[in-house]
Amino acid sequence: MPTYKLKYFQSKGRAEVCRLLFALAGQEYEDIRYSQDEWKTEKSKTPFGQLPVLEINGEPYGQSSGIIAFLAREFGIHGKTSLEQLKVDQVMGIIQDIYTHMLKHFYEKDPAKQAEILKENNKDHYPKYLVVWVLRSSLISLTAHPELHRGEEHTAQRASNMPSYKLIYTNNKGRGELCRLLFALAGQEYEDVRWTRETLQAEKHNLLFGQIPVLEVDGKQYAQSMAIAGFLAREFGFHGKTSVEQMEVDQVIGIINDIFSALIKQFLEQDQERKAAITKENKETTFPKVVGFFEKILKNNSTGFYVGDKLGFADLAAFDTLSKLEGINLDDFPLVKANKEKVESNERIAKWLRERPDSEL
Repeated sequence: MPTYKLKYFQSKGRAEVCRLLFALAGQEYEDIRYSQDEWKTEKSKTPFGQLPVLEINGEPYGQSSGIIAFLAREFGIHGKTSLEQLKVDQVMGIIQDIYTHMLKHFYEKDPAKQAEILKENNKDHYPKYLVVWVLRSSLISLTAHPELHRGEEHTAQRASNMPSYKLIYTNNKGRGELCRLLFALAGQEYEDVRWTRETLQAEKHNLLFGQIPVLEVDGKQYAQSMAIAGFLAREFGFHGKTSVEQMEVDQVIGIINDIFSALIKQFLEQDQERKAAITKENKETTFPKVVGFFEKILKNNSTGFYVGDKLGFADLAAFDTLSKLEGINLDDFPLVKANKEKVESNERIAKWLRERPDSEL
């Protein structure tokens, strides 16, 4: 039986779900809670200079979403099938969206602007997500809602027939390109549907959460981009082979989510002076720091890949993210640069990069 040690602050925050999972599983663990002064001393000892950290038999792992998913899998509290896991990950994606709005409010320094963001969150964003949550809460409880066993029927269908896939997004790369890269690497046929903004507005009410990308599997809709990408990676054999490898993949995905949060903050800022300051901070500080995390992971793995010893989900996700970052000199990160070149040189990926439709970031 492995030994677990969970490190976080003396607050609920990003760690409470982990504590709840330990409680539900009846699993013993060491619950270490740092004061702010203690954290200043311990910060340099963590994988990415942030909490929570989960130690398994003394080996540290970071990124809360990856830790949560690992514990859920280990304790048998995650989805039983790939589609059930996709449904769980949809809920986790909604939670990530909620955190994005919470952090925007939390980090705003101007009191007037902060009050405005809080009002917008309470009026528009939180009610929207909670309505979705209520409508989709039965995703976790299939027994209580027999009508949702349709997902199980699709699982049975896939056992005897290859599923049909339809990816719905815009003509941008954005949140859809990672899924396209996974389809390309797998050599899997799918319908690559690219909507205009006008089509999106007209069809929005027909979408699961009113947003894209959406993946249709045998005609059934699933949402949340990273949940979709994780599902495809598992289906095509590009995810981690073990629970620990899957957590290592999820560490990379967690870093990528941090990058997207910084990009979204930059993109959504309306005040041009503040936007310029955020852009400068991202370019000079935030992005080099997180690419440095990529470099550290590659150094620790020592195979040229982020996880395991062959091209997989984490490599594609990092490659796609790096293509969206401006002003990063990869000569400063030789292992990241070499990994990016490995992805580009893969025969199937190279073909996709040559032949894919012209599209914006």
